[in-house]
Amino acid sequence: MSTKVQAFVDKLSIMSEVYKKTILKVTALAAAIIAMLNEADSMWGR
Repeated sequence: MSTKVQAFVDKLSIMSEVYKKTILKVTALAAAIIAMLNEADSMWGR
């Protein structure tokens, strides 16, 4: 398991800053959409 984590960290370390920021923005957008959908679902009583 630790080798998979280390491989992921190694990939992140060689990425450009622009690419890292893009990944962060896409992740934040996805989290916001999921939060909105969860809220809408609870408002509609599902």
